[in-house]
Amino acid sequence: MFLDLRQLSDGERFDADLCIVGAGAAGISIAREMLGSPFKVILLESGGMDFQADTAALNVAGNQSDLILDLESFRARLFGGMTSLWGGNCAPLDPIDFQDRPWVPLSGWPIGHAELKPYWNRAKPLFQLGGHGFDADEWAGVEPDFAAYRLPLDKSLVQEKVYQRSPRTHFGHRYKADFEPDAGNVTVMLNGTAVALRTDDDLRKVTELDVRTLTGHTHTIKARAVVLAAGIENARLLLLSNDKAPAGLANGHDVVGRYFMEHLNMVAGRVMIPDAIDVYRFYDPEGWADRLAPTWVDMLIGFQPTPARQEAEGIGNYVAFINQTFDGEETAGYQALRHLVARLKHRQVSEHLRHDVETLLGDFGSALKGTWNRWFNDKSASSVYEVQHFFEQVPNPDSRIMLGDDRDALGLRRMVVDWRTTELDKRTWASGQDLVARGMGAGGGGRLQLIPAGPEQPWPDTIHQSSHYMGTTRMSADPKTGVVDGDCRVHGLSNLFVAGGSVVPTGGCAMLTINIVALALRLADHLKVALI
Repeated sequence: MFLDLRQLSDGERFDADLCIVGAGAAGISIAREMLGSPFKVILLESGGMDFQADTAALNVAGNQSDLILDLESFRARLFGGMTSLWGGNCAPLDPIDFQDRPWVPLSGWPIGHAELKPYWNRAKPLFQLGGHGFDADEWAGVEPDFAAYRLPLDKSLVQEKVYQRSPRTHFGHRYKADFEPDAGNVTVMLNGTAVALRTDDDLRKVTELDVRTLTGHTHTIKARAVVLAAGIENARLLLLSNDKAPAGLANGHDVVGRYFMEHLNMVAGRVMIPDAIDVYRFYDPEGWADRLAPTWVDMLIGFQPTPARQEAEGIGNYVAFINQTFDGEETAGYQALRHLVARLKHRQVSEHLRHDVETLLGDFGSALKGTWNRWFNDKSASSVYEVQHFFEQVPNPDSRIMLGDDRDALGLRRMVVDWRTTELDKRTWASGQDLVARGMGAGGGGRLQLIPAGPEQPWPDTIHQSSHYMGTTRMSADPKTGVVDGDCRVHGLSNLFVAGGSVVPTGGCAMLTINIVALALRLADHLKVALI
């Protein structure tokens, strides 16, 4: 059942066994797992079924980072959350991502890769993925063309990382029917924003949740357990819940909001191909769309330094993709045009629009050249591929979100982000591209043009966010370095849990969404037992 909280009388009170805050991939996944259970569940969503400008304005945030980070355009307050905007790429985190790596500060998860494996398998159907796995050898065994054209690599340096491509499953559209017209024990409440968590005097248990609407109504939810599944808003809500804890709820060790991470993402450099273009088209997302039969799931292969080389070089996890490109597309002007089109397509207009427009106007000739060549040149004639670098940002306590002085339409302090990278992040880029260049060169199929990189080099103009917001309520067995434990329960609070990318202690080089859902399904299993 769906309720629009704007249509109810002011001051309504609701009781539930479980309240889930946020109806994105994590929140919807947990709520679906609870369907038909003996528990009364409320799924609370700040937005409605579709984009609403006044609700989206709640996303406005301050930025004191050196790098551009747009927290307005690439967040979605609606039923389905960021699955309304995402790119569809899916891959599980690697075993090395869970390990304690002495060269990566604060690495190591309190749970292991094997513990999440069954949940990745359960998550795959939710994204409409096929039956094949994430292993390149498996794909070569079932797709003769891929086996024939597979690029030889120096496997001591580089391995292939497989990403399956979902048809950009919008959880709000695909799973809406599960909750209507009457889902029995699960009620979806729309257009209500959680503004504060109330606790007992000992700060051991959440007792109530305050909810406000943009129409001025205030409601209260009392639940036996609460799950925060609102992305980067998880940390903000904890910081805002400061009536009894001035620094914010669960922030006795000043960890909430810290360790903010993104997947660092940029287009820089090219691969020159003397011939045998077909080899590379299997590593280009568009190439797979041409070659696989309609019944096959799309996939993308990247080049990744082996775990042994990551350890030897002392770097984070890294992958390089190669995409067929044309003259002009690697420029700042063309990349700004791409970002501008994406923002306008999703009706997400923010202050960062000005930066994109200024960059585009300053390099308009390159943008025009890239656009012309992309759409009107013969693709089969191109032997140039751009290199897309996608890699882990290591945990850094100085990279964080905080509360600013400005307030939103609900009267809440807006968040301010201070996104900081480290020298290790730049070394990951420098050594990662070098290893990929050497590993590809050993196959004799092409030559990677290296871009000057390293701690002394500035980030290139083409660096941009992936909108994979991680770490601000990170998982750790130690409350001094994390907000939640291995069960995603907030340290010190018996009935408060967190789901989503904010619990990820290290991000690897796997896209986030399927990993968020795997963690959410695991949490749902835990809650089914805990609520009995």
